[in-house]
Amino acid sequence: MIKKIAAIIICVSLCICSGTTVWAAQGMSKGLLVQGYDTLDDAKELGVQEILFNITSNNWNNNKAANVWLLDQMAERGFKLTVVILKNTTVAGANYEMLSANDMSYVNDIVNTLGNKVSRYVIGNEINSQIWNYAGNLDCITYCQKYADIFSQCYNTIKAVNSSAEVYIPFNYGWYNESNNADTYSGREMLQRLSGMLPKEMDWGIAWHPYPDPIGDPTFSDDALATDDTYSNIVNFKNLHVLTDYMQTPELLKADGTVRNLILSEQGFSSRLNGVTVEEQQAKAFAESWNIAIANPYVKSYILSRQVDAVAELKQGYAFGLWNCDGSALEKPTTKKAIWEVYKNAGTGNTGTVSLTGPGN
Repeated sequence: MIKKIAAIIICVSLCICSGTTVWAAQGMSKGLLVQGYDTLDDAKELGVQEILFNITSNNWNNNKAANVWLLDQMAERGFKLTVVILKNTTVAGANYEMLSANDMSYVNDIVNTLGNKVSRYVIGNEINSQIWNYAGNLDCITYCQKYADIFSQCYNTIKAVNSSAEVYIPFNYGWYNESNNADTYSGREMLQRLSGMLPKEMDWGIAWHPYPDPIGDPTFSDDALATDDTYSNIVNFKNLHVLTDYMQTPELLKADGTVRNLILSEQGFSSRLNGVTVEEQQAKAFAESWNIAIANPYVKSYILSRQVDAVAELKQGYAFGLWNCDGSALEKPTTKKAIWEVYKNAGTGNTGTVSLTGPGN
């Protein structure tokens, strides 16, 4: 029996415009965390413009040549590169830790080695949660000042080598109430404090991760914690305007009065929910999120979190990829999911939007 997902009809809204991708014209690039060299051709077929590449201190120090070679391959194929600079940690319960002045030789090496190949740098990961940016038990003001100091050093190093590179501060979706003022902080409060601590002329941007809540449920339209006001607990695609509205307030504007750069540098939708395959829901959620993002004039980039399912995430019940994987440590792609075609078509119509129609939709 033919699976229901095989009957899904994927189409692009309105008409196709002579091979020119609208998302490029409108300024929102189409991005993806690509699996590796063997899947670069797939990325090209998907119409990927921007690749996100994570560099960790351990991996750079132990496999620098391999990292540089792969980034060169990506750049030579015309992909825009967004590099996330991360520091490994041995702290139990934390995935990474905050960079410090002692790590600037590591940052210098990355920046000088890669030169002008990189279009965007992200400093750390989801800094409003110390699970992803450990610095010890600190109140929000102290924590922000610590991050502002190292961010400034990284920013100045990057700009001295690659003046056109954009530099971003990354956040998870926590907005107002998700804070204990010790190791978890309000994204809104951090933005307010960092904007006062960083030099006004510094052209930093915001990298936001608007995952659904709970993260394993691809449908975000019913997320109760995402409300349409500035006191919302979280900001994801259901209420993305809450973030961009706040970005337009005087305290967040650049020195020239314009709105800061915003990229959605990590988001994904699981095709597994409570052990059940939900590829249709995954595809639909992506289409809805893409349309919300491209309609927002302040979003410069939309980067999907997985090209291929990650084994570690599968063990947790999450399957964010465009491809299923073989379950091995190599995470080789096996079969395309329904979302693959939707993602491919995103941005190719004369409005840049994508639609998903067919049985059950």
